[in-house]
Amino acid sequence: MTPDQLTAASFSSYPPQARQFATAHLALLQQLPVAVAPAFLREIIVFDWRFPAERRTFERQCVWLESLTPEQRGRLLAPFRQISMPPTLAAKDWVAAPQPFLEELTAYLWSSSQIDTYRRAAQDLLAVPLDAMPQKDRFIIVVVGKDATAPSPQLFRKLALHGVTLHNLQWTPETPRLLHATLEQRAAMQAAPYTRWYIDGGEPWPHDAAAVELLSYAQLRPVRENVLERMNRFTQSGPGGAEGMRRMLEELNPAESATDAVTHDPLMQHFITMLFVEGSGTQIYSTSFVQWAARETLRRAQPEQLLVRFAPRQRQRTLNQLFDAATNVEVPDPEGSLRDADISAYYILLDVLRIADPAHVTFLAWRENQGHAVLISSRAPAGKSDDAPLDLAAALAKYA
Repeated sequence: MTPDQLTAASFSSYPPQARQFATAHLALLQQLPVAVAPAFLREIIVFDWRFPAERRTFERQCVWLESLTPEQRGRLLAPFRQISMPPTLAAKDWVAAPQPFLEELTAYLWSSSQIDTYRRAAQDLLAVPLDAMPQKDRFIIVVVGKDATAPSPQLFRKLALHGVTLHNLQWTPETPRLLHATLEQRAAMQAAPYTRWYIDGGEPWPHDAAAVELLSYAQLRPVRENVLERMNRFTQSGPGGAEGMRRMLEELNPAESATDAVTHDPLMQHFITMLFVEGSGTQIYSTSFVQWAARETLRRAQPEQLLVRFAPRQRQRTLNQLFDAATNVEVPDPEGSLRDADISAYYILLDVLRIADPAHVTFLAWRENQGHAVLISSRAPAGKSDDAPLDLAAALAKYA
């Protein structure tokens, strides 16, 4: 099939909202070259499980392309029409299964030295000037160092270049509650769904369950163990290799992943499943889970308030030991986890800045139960230090 042969019936196997979206934009899909049409269908086929921010971004992209004159649209799509591919590849069912098609296409583009042409064309297509959206203020808090006791004078060294280092930010037993309350105060009066998140690498602090989307390593234990069991069975069943395991995991759907034990929200069920299917080490290391969950939450949901708390991960052992949930006795490594969390906090800042203007970002990284923190905002002097005793409210009033 070629894109100009697409009809509304072509999407009969798609989920309801995906089918509706594809039908609404059928005229655009019919004009896309076969080299790029599957990339659009890959986004559409999972539309039912996309967060509102993802849906808005993709829909604006489609609407903008539809608003162009035929000549303008033709110039953007011309490089894709020049991409050659073998007839056997073009004949595959890229409508019902766009992801496998794109994987084969990528391999072919590399082998035929066309990958650079394709990448440049994709960058031009994604760089089109979308309607300017008003910037939202975002407040991100990262807490690290649970149970770690060793001094760490170089903690937040990378973050310190972007904000003010606070050496005496007062941590009290009330601080966890105050952190949640501070995020709630900065939320809109009628916060939209999926705009406030709490990600914890262990047992979560008390919080208003109705106000935030919670992802905690402890809460998701049934899903983790389910995925680990499948990985262990795969490794014991004979040859298959990394690609075989990846395909096996990608075929895992929320109905099979035990996510219904932790949430009844279909969108969150799908998101949680993907955290353990696509993430590297998320199934066995809490710090890997927290970093990946924060990255995917920022990339996909684009939250306005986010609290991320790292907890001790288990010590590293052989993969066979780690995969076997029945014999895997977790031994925590607080000091190693602190080092993981330190660099992860910097990566989280980079992920925030990919979706937001720095002028609208307040970012606080804080060592749990200690006074060492870095506060980054448009008012915080980059690379400076403050030794004065401050509580959370005073620090925010002064620098945020």
